[in-house]
Amino acid sequence: MSQKWFAEQDSLSDAVEELAETTVSLGVISSFMVRYQGQQRRFYLPSESDSQPLTAEQAYLRLKQLMEESGLLSQISS
Repeated sequence: MSQKWFAEQDSLSDAVEELAETTVSLGVISSFMVRYQGQQRRFYLPSESDSQPLTAEQAYLRLKQLMEESGLLSQISS
């Protein structure tokens, strides 16, 4: 079970990195940072109020929300 979990986490983390790169290239966010802590990646997105590390799941949902708010998600999905 743990190997499957790591594979799923790696796939999700890879997807988050790709989505973050897309949001940067489209100008939705100015930057992002990934820190590696053992087997896990922690994501940092620019924020005016705080800079708390996000899990892959949290980062994916936040990036998706930012893309939706910018109106670019529907253009990319089409």
